[in-house]
Amino acid sequence: MMSTLYHRIRKRHDYNRPSLAMRIMGKPLVEAYGKNDDPLIVSHPILVGMLSGREHLIYQHGELVAPRESLVRGAALVCVPTHEIADQFMSAGYSRGQILVTGLCIEPAVVRIAYDAYEARMRRLQVSGGLCGGFFSS
Repeated sequence: MMSTLYHRIRKRHDYNRPSLAMRIMGKPLVEAYGKNDDPLIVSHPILVGMLSGREHLIYQHGELVAPRESLVRGAALVCVPTHEIADQFMSAGYSRGQILVTGLCIEPAVVRIAYDAYEARMRRLQVSGGLCGGFFSS
């Protein structure tokens, strides 16, 4: 039930059209970072919506999927993991020159344990009754 509610709330928001709540929540960010000339990297679409149009705003979209709500315009540069995701951002209004395909950005510590973690997970699935935990990143 909570998952359904969360998805309904997210799908109703269009971060390309900041709501009153977004403008109020984003006011401190705009005051602190809105007119700064330094590059600023953000990794959530709501932050792109709040800081839209800021010079040198970089949006790192690190997921292998790009749901509608993640396709927010207003960044100077968008970093994406694949060419397929780049195409989705171009369809949303970005030019090819505004998109950098980086591949997946994975912490070296995670890479080092990935194979062993995968093998351990597969063993647990073969002998265990079900999932005992879930970890999600947005």
